[in-house]
Amino acid sequence: LDTREEYSHSRKLGDECSETQLYAPPCISLLNIHDSITIDKVEWRPVTCDPAEVDGFKIPITTSDRDDDNAVTSSLAGKDGTSFVFPHQQDLCKVSTIHPTTIEHNSTQTSHEIMCDFGREILGHVRITIVPSKASILSSSSVEPPIQLRVGETHAEALNDNEEHFEQSIDLCTNGDDNTMWLSSHLLAFRFVRIIIASDDIDPDEVTIACLSQEAEIDNNAGSLDFGPNAPSGNNILDRNIWDCAAATLKLCIHQNFIVDGIKRDRLPWLGDVVVSLMANAYSFHDMECIRWSLSVLGRCGMEKLYGNTNNYALEEEVDARVQVAESHVNGIVDYSLWFFICHWLYQRYFGDESYLRQEWPLLETRLVNLIQWCSDKNKGWFIEHESEWIFIDWTVEGDKSIPLQILWWWALDCAHDLAKSMLLVATDDESKEALNSVVELIKDVQSKLETSLLERDDIQAGYSRHAHLLGVLSGLYSRLDDRASGDWWDPDTSDERVSLLRKSRKLVEESRSALLGKDFAAVATPYMKHLECLALIRLDERSTALDQVRKYWGGMLETGATTFYEAFDEGEAISDVAAFYDRPWARSLSHAWSAGPCALYPEILLGIRPLSDGWKEWACSPIESVSSVTSEVNTMYGTIRIDLNQTQLR
Repeated sequence: LDTREEYSHSRKLGDECSETQLYAPPCISLLNIHDSITIDKVEWRPVTCDPAEVDGFKIPITTSDRDDDNAVTSSLAGKDGTSFVFPHQQDLCKVSTIHPTTIEHNSTQTSHEIMCDFGREILGHVRITIVPSKASILSSSSVEPPIQLRVGETHAEALNDNEEHFEQSIDLCTNGDDNTMWLSSHLLAFRFVRIIIASDDIDPDEVTIACLSQEAEIDNNAGSLDFGPNAPSGNNILDRNIWDCAAATLKLCIHQNFIVDGIKRDRLPWLGDVVVSLMANAYSFHDMECIRWSLSVLGRCGMEKLYGNTNNYALEEEVDARVQVAESHVNGIVDYSLWFFICHWLYQRYFGDESYLRQEWPLLETRLVNLIQWCSDKNKGWFIEHESEWIFIDWTVEGDKSIPLQILWWWALDCAHDLAKSMLLVATDDESKEALNSVVELIKDVQSKLETSLLERDDIQAGYSRHAHLLGVLSGLYSRLDDRASGDWWDPDTSDERVSLLRKSRKLVEESRSALLGKDFAAVATPYMKHLECLALIRLDERSTALDQVRKYWGGMLETGATTFYEAFDEGEAISDVAAFYDRPWARSLSHAWSAGPCALYPEILLGIRPLSDGWKEWACSPIESVSSVTSEVNTMYGTIRIDLNQTQLR
């Protein structure tokens, strides 16, 4: 199939809506806005599949349009006449008050300080109340706070007074004229709060500090994992603490129905975090809505760059189209555009949400066809890198990033192929079936060329990093050689070739096993990739090693005082080391969604629980030999799977 020919079946999102109409999140894309124009000077209007269906918060996609330079409106009236609140304006919808667990006072010659420890990571507003009798003298037309606020995810960060190193805005606002109550103007991520009182008119003993916090409203579908008293090597307490901390991390990073990367930074959906949190969510909260919203908003970013791209033929148009694709990547990252298809496949595997796939397929198809047409080598199937593109993979990757990128490209194509086949099963008319068959053939053509270029070399794994090895295992690339070896083994004309393919497949698996078990390759840099590394060890049936890795890595974070898990971590880091990142002393996010992996890893390691078909219609369970007592519950679309293992039976 000539992938350069015009692809007539690429459709703009929304041209076809499924009978079961879901809605995407209230997603805002800024279009045609000059850099000098702030968000407050933008007039918003909704654009949907059916404009008549605009209904409060259920707006499939929202774009902006400036009618004139003086547009200042940032609200939209809904059907009932109420004002529509846009995502960037949304704040806490359900507030709970949390009080500090410990309070310390410290006086100096010029001020009095109060340090509060809330005992765990929190996302919320800091509220400071001053008793009225002591604050009456503060009542005036001035709204300058008589106190100063400092916050930190660590004690040391809360002690910082250098504004250059502030990671969050610590402005305060008051509730009225009496200045008795002050509130942080913005949501803050913290465990520690420090209040500096410079006025003699305020009695420190009459100042109370609390947090107005919001956590995700998770329904009663939450899964669980209970480690019995006879867990292996007496590690039941450690295992339970790791599981609980991972679940707390995930719950805190589900904010306003989105999966955000971290509560301090950036508080936005990033696909790398969705990769891990999707799997962790499946084994814990079973919250499908936040995954749908996150995938929907991520998939729509940059889409306006792709419409009409597949009709270009002239060389200059081809160059322009390639640039447009480079500017359309999910989160602006090449590998995240590839993970996007893998995430949709994972979502179907763990949640079986067929209606959502039908809704999102036009978008998936548009992205896929543009990547194939403008980013893949027409002879080898390789993903062609563009000079303007950002390839992330991990914060530190030893060697060439292009090798793990090519494996990810193969994996993305494989997942897209499965998604297209799923769409074929529900297609009802001949035109849709023809379009979907065209997509399937397009994918098979590119994937076949890529397989050949990746697998037929003698030195397949030359230049591999640890990341390439773990992705090679997880993607199923090596097992594709097993598929090629299948057939009539009694045929003397092909039996030698089949034996050779099987030997090569086994060699690839064993080389990756050796790489992942050894220390010759640089370690992964983030819990994101550590989760995938442990998952690869599970796939290699090295579950005892995976369990040791979970305990060392995530247990190491607990040893530094973690109440939620971090954005990055090097084994052996001390508590004084964990806050620094990006050459800034307090930049590291200490509650990050992609570190919630143990929620999914423990059930797979200990009990071998995983889905074998979409939505857990078929699933596997194979307890590890060293585990004697554990209970797990996993919620699925078919009901709850409960597994009880003790020293005498499994049920």
